[in-house]
Amino acid sequence: MDTNEAAFWSLLLFAGYLKAEKSRFFEELFMGSCWNETQYKSFLKHFIVGDIPLFMRDLGVYLLHTSSSFNTKISRKSEGFYHGFMLAMLASLSDTHYVQSNRESGYGRYDVLVIPKWETSILGDVNKNKVPVAILLEFKHVQQEEKLESSAKFALEQIQSQSYRTVLLSYPYVKEVVEVGIAFSGKAATAAYSVCDLVNKQTGPVQLTDKYQEEW
Repeated sequence: MDTNEAAFWSLLLFAGYLKAEKSRFFEELFMGSCWNETQYKSFLKHFIVGDIPLFMRDLGVYLLHTSSSFNTKISRKSEGFYHGFMLAMLASLSDTHYVQSNRESGYGRYDVLVIPKWETSILGDVNKNKVPVAILLEFKHVQQEEKLESSAKFALEQIQSQSYRTVLLSYPYVKEVVEVGIAFSGKAATAAYSVCDLVNKQTGPVQLTDKYQEEW
């Protein structure tokens, strides 16, 4: 499918007409766009362990290789488009994670929250791997690339000031959440993120990713 079709289906998912359980459809859609299976799985792996620099690198490469509509038609749309686009990209995680969108928590509604299911968390402990963490995402869209960094920081501040992580109290096995604000402008994207230790109630420093990403 071309990028316009991808936009159409991701917007349907965002609007609630399609459920995240239809993950195979989206997996094939994005692998058919510019990724092979290995690259798509790498994208998801980097995401679920909270490796935001590599996750954003993979996302940047995808944006770079999609059609020029990201520079024209999409650039005039709100962050609602990117919200649906990202939700569709993460739909394949629904077997191992709860993929939630636009739900109330704390003092507002977060854009996307991905929580490892209990059995996924236990598997990480048994294998002595890095246990998948919860990931909170907030999206912003800007017309000018010069505003990407400030908008990403603003998105992260919104996550923290609105206490979106509150809902994770219902998942006591989740010990850590990575809070990520992502700003988009056409093919460019920047993330501001920090890691919150839910056990000790400590939040790490804010870090930023690069605007443009290199090839794999």
